[in-house]
Amino acid sequence: MPRSLGLDAYSYPRDQFYSDVQAYIRFKTPHVPLAALADPDARRSPLQRARRLMKEANGRPETLSQSRLGRELRLLGCMVRTNLRDGAADIHAKIERLDDPGSHQVLARDVDQAIARLVHDVDVLLVAYRNLRPDFLQPKRPPWLGELYEYVDEYLSISTESYLTTILQRLDGHEPLRESLATVRGSLVEQVVAEQRHRRGAGYQSVIDPDGENRSYLYRKSALKKLMSSVLFLEIHKEKEGRGVTNVIAGVAAAVAMAFSTVAAIWSQGAWGLNSFPFVLAVVISYVFKDRIKEWLRTYFSGLLVHWLHDYSVSIFDPESGVVVGRCRESFAFLSTAKVPAEILERRHADSASVLEPETKPEVVMKYDKHVTLHGRRIAHTHGRLGDVNDIIRYNFSGFLARMDEP
Repeated sequence: MPRSLGLDAYSYPRDQFYSDVQAYIRFKTPHVPLAALADPDARRSPLQRARRLMKEANGRPETLSQSRLGRELRLLGCMVRTNLRDGAADIHAKIERLDDPGSHQVLARDVDQAIARLVHDVDVLLVAYRNLRPDFLQPKRPPWLGELYEYVDEYLSISTESYLTTILQRLDGHEPLRESLATVRGSLVEQVVAEQRHRRGAGYQSVIDPDGENRSYLYRKSALKKLMSSVLFLEIHKEKEGRGVTNVIAGVAAAVAMAFSTVAAIWSQGAWGLNSFPFVLAVVISYVFKDRIKEWLRTYFSGLLVHWLHDYSVSIFDPESGVVVGRCRESFAFLSTAKVPAEILERRHADSASVLEPETKPEVVMKYDKHVTLHGRRIAHTHGRLGDVNDIIRYNFSGFLARMDEP
């Protein structure tokens, strides 16, 4: 940070830093291709697992496990969205290559085939999912069953429309490609319009009004995304690290101080007598020293433990099973420039025009340490398909704006 902001351990303490940091830990969406998701024989497909759960209920929906079925269908929504996102990104990259002077018909055919395959795969998947509608909306079903199906159906429809629309816009921005791929462009338009009609026909809230601001659509899209992605998030419980050790240190320091005070009182009594003024004065002085000895010892031993203890210890829980699947340890401190590794400084000033330029922009260095340990066997035992983890950190800079001359 620029030194002109006046940040140091006193003006920006640890507690303020941690209040500015917001962290999330969640599973990365497992990759299962769209074609495999719709395959009846795919064991990893949430759609097929949901179908088996419905079959095992044997027409008695009240026996279904809401957590198990909800988990599979929300995971399906996440997987479909990830496939659409990656497929759209791949098509965007292929179209980008066509902007080069050396582009030719082979690249155009690659784009055509990629779009056709994505539209076909997502259409097959949506048909397979929507074929389950009668099972979820049968009479005398639990209320949550129909809501769950419709939430996921609406989310799949919104995701399909959104990502196919981005491809359509990218295609329309390349006039020669739009003309040569008119057929596959027509399939894109058809699928997008079909999803809009499907949501309107199902009475979903996420219907786009061409003449409106569509705030309700944006809110609904965001709410459904949060609902689907919640299946991937892990819970974290944070607490100060070393509280037990700190209590032991405080206890030892108090015991040593009390021993000093007691010995001083006994010696004073023997030297001057119990009711003498020198005895009272000695007891008062010993009490002052007792208090200072206790504080000094606690500070001294706590300083020795700083190198081994972190600021916070975070337990990572799996909300599905309630089992601790990992641990995270965090620490924060200001560093002197001399303690910053040389390669970090080189990278920090890699774009400097001269050797002296870094000296014209003095900075203070803050170090945030984070160690994450995950218990892979526990995760595999509970989930199987989920293994990779995304560690998301958000840092709020708004508090620094008040310190700037020109924010």
